Amino acid sequence: MRKILIIILIIAIIVAIVLSGYIFLENSNKEKNKTQKDQIVKHEQHDVIEYGYLKMGEWGIASKYSSKKEEYEDVNVTIKQMIRGEEAEKIVKEYTENNKYFEYSKPQEGMECLVVEYQINFGNYVKGTNGANSDIQTAIKGFGDSKNIIVGNKSYEIKTQDISDREYTNEDQVTGRFVCQIPIDCEEYVVMFGNEEYSYCEFRGITNKSEDTIENTQQNTENNQGEQ
Repeated sequence: MRKILIIILIIAIIVAIVLSGYIFLENSNKEKNKTQKDQIVKHEQHDVIEYGYLKMGEWGIASKYSSKKEEYEDVNVTIKQMIRGEEAEKIVKEYTENNKYFEYSKPQEGMECLVVEYQINFGNYVKGTNGANSDIQTAIKGFGDSKNIIVGNKSYEIKTQDISDREYTNEDQVTGRFVCQIPIDCEEYVVMFGNEEYSYCEFRGITNKSEDTIENTQQNTENNQGEQ
């Protein structure tokens, strides 16, 4: 009888030790998971604060469809100029005069033209037999996940239209342009290149009020003239 009691006592001690170990392990895992979640949140917040959107003149990576490989490939993209208002409208009118397939439409009331001139560096992009052109997906959207631009209490869905020459080249770089209409009072918007399902980059749009914007546009214009 005494032996049986000793065996039962030993078993009870073993069970107690196992249970204690299990509880300790569970608590450790919970604490570890909590720490990891905290780190993920902090990391995401850090990324938003640290990186934000690209500025005109900086380079980003975006997906461009390759007819040669029949799939999307990465290219480097930068914005050379962003022009708003009457000057942008003149560019569109000139393009219309030389392109019978493009129909010019005057900006609606409260809207104005925005012309974005960009440059693509092909890098390792696989060109077709005739080379490649500036054709790439573009979009104008709101900040964050917003697809539309918000001005006041109104939401605007902005559509872009290519006004490039779209000629094929075997050069390492090519220049393209697109136009859209945005609200005159719009000061917060994003210019996006690429397909969101693959790779894309986003630039912060210029405003009508920023002195830095004017200086940057003039500097880019002078640089472009120097390149030519």
